[in-house]
Amino acid sequence: MSTSDVARVRGLLAIGASAVGAMLASACGTANGRDDVLSDSAYVEVMARLARVRSQFTPRDSVRGDSARRAVLAELDVEAGELSEYASRYGEDAAHMMEIWTTINLRVLTLDSLEQALEREAELRARDTLSADDERE
Repeated sequence: MSTSDVARVRGLLAIGASAVGAMLASACGTANGRDDVLSDSAYVEVMARLARVRSQFTPRDSVRGDSARRAVLAELDVEAGELSEYASRYGEDAAHMMEIWTTINLRVLTLDSLEQALEREAELRARDTLSADDERE
């Protein structure tokens, strides 16, 4: 793993830790054993996408960042209260949350890699198109 990859993973872990802290601070009460709390996989997907949004927008760009976060929640059909409810239910289970945040960080890396691969593929296709156009001339 390169130095930049290590720095990226550390940054993602810091994002995860601060997000869990914020969610725990904002969550009040417990889920009281309710079965309507988000599944682990849904929570992982939402939080991974929200972490990516956070990394893409600066605090000065808060309007677009807020809009992007709302779009993620809408696309995945999740409400912010459901995230708080999940944190309230599982937040005190340190082993579970460590596993979840490890999974979230891996999902973020996967999404980043996928995006990079798609960008690279688009670059190669554009280059191939330009080469084909040059050959025709």
